[in-house]
Amino acid sequence: LVARPLAVILCLLPFRFKTREVAYVSWVGLRGAVPIVLATFPVLANVPGAERLFDIVFFITVVSSIVPGATIRPFTRWLKLDAPERPVPSAVLEISSAHALNGELISFFIEPQVAVCGACIADIEFPAGAAVVIIVRGKEMIAARGRTILEPGDHAYVFFKPEDRPFIELLFGCPEQAG
Repeated sequence: LVARPLAVILCLLPFRFKTREVAYVSWVGLRGAVPIVLATFPVLANVPGAERLFDIVFFITVVSSIVPGATIRPFTRWLKLDAPERPVPSAVLEISSAHALNGELISFFIEPQVAVCGACIADIEFPAGAAVVIIVRGKEMIAARGRTILEPGDHAYVFFKPEDRPFIELLFGCPEQAG
């Protein structure tokens, strides 16, 4: 309860994180494998009482992982570090097919931090055959043209081949959840 927060504060001090962010890292930061591995060394060396030490270390490690793990969501909300829910687009574009098609049409919410935010569609280097098909901006559906700029809050429907998905997600971020 004292050592971890103190170590985290000291490690993060040069990076000038906010106090609530440091508190969050202290509470949910990495834990687990190292203490257990270190506790196996005395067991392997046949040190008297090593099994008891291992059991204690294992129990403490498990508890110190479960308690923060079970409280991550409430703690995140309490520190006001949770991300706001993405708005649902005003329109949903869907394609139905009697057989499998070699392509995907996925909606992406344009957040300010994604690579294509503020970019002109003509300036985005898409893989061959990929394109923004339509944009839903507020209550408007906008045809995706070369000079159209992707704005924060837009819902862009992008067509691409399945093998291009990693590159498209690098540009647009995580796809919106269907349904």
